[in-house]
Amino acid sequence: MLLKHIDFEIRDLDKDDEACFKKDVDNWNFSIPVAYSNRTYRCNGTYLLGGYFWSYQPSQINQWFEREYFDLPLHTTIYFTINFWAIDTWDHILDNPSSQDGIELKFDSRPPIYLFGLQVTKYWDFIPTICGNKRLDGADIKDIFIFGSVPHSNSSLNFKIISKMNSGTSDESFGVRDISFLFSHSSNSAPICGRVPVQSYNLSNCTCEKGYYNSSFSIDSCSQCHPHCDSCFGGTEYDCYECKKGHYYDGNACQKCHATCSRCSGPMKNQCEDCYAEDTLFENACISANRCIIPFTSPPGCLSSCISPCDPLKKDLWSENCFPPCQNGHISDLTAHCYCKFIYLSLV
Repeated sequence: MLLKHIDFEIRDLDKDDEACFKKDVDNWNFSIPVAYSNRTYRCNGTYLLGGYFWSYQPSQINQWFEREYFDLPLHTTIYFTINFWAIDTWDHILDNPSSQDGIELKFDSRPPIYLFGLQVTKYWDFIPTICGNKRLDGADIKDIFIFGSVPHSNSSLNFKIISKMNSGTSDESFGVRDISFLFSHSSNSAPICGRVPVQSYNLSNCTCEKGYYNSSFSIDSCSQCHPHCDSCFGGTEYDCYECKKGHYYDGNACQKCHATCSRCSGPMKNQCEDCYAEDTLFENACISANRCIIPFTSPPGCLSSCISPCDPLKKDLWSENCFPPCQNGHISDLTAHCYCKFIYLSLV
């Protein structure tokens, strides 16, 4: 499966459909042999990489998942967003920091970023157990968003998530999804912090909710992100950790896609990478049809798209105008609204 490049942005493990999510998981490597069925875990209806019982080892300390990303654009900084789920009895021991449960993030050969030291067991009475080992008294915490930036300029990236938990995954585990990387020309660093609903000892808690940033030194001064940003560290389109749906990253800022595109590589209508649910992708444009009309075919996969059976030399890209100019007998409209236009070359 080809990684979906959205120009200077990569999104990974963000699919809601099981088959499509597993296609993303297929690109990840594990430090130990893992049964295919255990690489993906469904928690409360949400698919995760890893999760409960992904490893049968008695201890998961220093076990990891990793993925290589290649052919990256020129950049100097990576802004990242990662969604973690903490499952079962994570431990925090004040007098023995080496026994704290946590995770490390590693970008290439840079020193790892240590996350957490969550004291989950203390809060089990008001945070429900939604998956994992139902016999334990731990709590399951979903949607722990981690935001940050790292200097980076290589044309490839090895990203590794390392477990620092000393028990097996049937006792304590974590899952990952919704990874976003923005490859930026900017050299501005952004703080590494997390939105964690319980006490965290080794991670700076973001002082504002996702979609907001701290606009002053006061802990209560939260301002809304720019409309182009899904999460941010400042108030402009240049200060995004992650672009909002319907926007793309141009190496400096999150910009609007054409109104018909849910994801794109640029602002034009023929630069779509994905469409909204009611539309279909054809020739990098989103057409207002929810199914492929004969003789189009819809290939299996995670994009709703239509493929034409015509020779490329005889096919005109979909547009509102005929190009080259239509001549009598040279254009055939296969739908009432001329979504897809075909040029039939004259033999005389």
